Amino acid sequence: MARYFLRYRHSDTGLTPTFLFFKKSSDLSDVGPPAIVEVVAPPGGGTYYFDFIPTFDIIFEVDGGASIPTEEVRYISDTIGPKDAYVDEPLSQVKDDVWDDTVNRTGGTKGEFVETIGVPADTSAQATLFGKTLLYKESIRGDTAGTSDGNDVEQVFDSVGGAAADLSDIKGAGFATGTDSLKVISDNVDAINVETDAASIANAVWNETLAGHVTAGSSGVALKNSLKILKNRTKIDVTLDTLTVYDDDGTTVLYVFNLKDSAGAPSGETPFERVP
Repeated sequence: MARYFLRYRHSDTGLTPTFLFFKKSSDLSDVGPPAIVEVVAPPGGGTYYFDFIPTFDIIFEVDGGASIPTEEVRYISDTIGPKDAYVDEPLSQVKDDVWDDTVNRTGGTKGEFVETIGVPADTSAQATLFGKTLLYKESIRGDTAGTSDGNDVEQVFDSVGGAAADLSDIKGAGFATGTDSLKVISDNVDAINVETDAASIANAVWNETLAGHVTAGSSGVALKNSLKILKNRTKIDVTLDTLTVYDDDGTTVLYVFNLKDSAGAPSGETPFERVP
């Protein structure tokens, strides 16, 4: 609670000052005004006050009453706000108040978290801000107790106290060294990087053997058949007026074209064009 004083002339006692307005400064909305109380002598002498806890800035004006002849004295206006309740201490004192406090450690507060960092000693499995306090061991291999199978890393755990958990607790069920170890994964990543650069992709495309192109309608099959048309056995049938292109074995028919003369009539003897 903050207390605010209103000062009139020394002879202005027994007045009933009233608020002309008491508003929130941000939007000028009305706020319920507090009661104004006179300070009786001593000290008294024209002094009045009101108590209020402002949670936002408030502007107000108080009328001391018609018995006060001059406006400069009759009307008192001012602004109050949350900062009025602040403790006026130097930063050095505020800092000491925070770090020297030994009482305020309510559960869930920052004070409790800070205090928990160093308590208890690193000898138990009690939960703390950083997890369980056996940080030297449990934060690496977990707190599942087990027996060592002679593995060098597990023997290190054994040497710092207690039975070590089996490394399967870390790698998980189904782990296979030949496919899941960090070394294998690293090698696979390196292989991916090598095989996906521009030069490797280009070589993989153009160095593909013709025998590898078997998908109907693919560009590879089209290239392979184009070469066959250029170099394989062909035969003109003057009876049927056709041109036959054979596959690599020389007997399997690959394509058959109709032959026509310059006038567009079928002709195997004077071919001028071929039509698929």
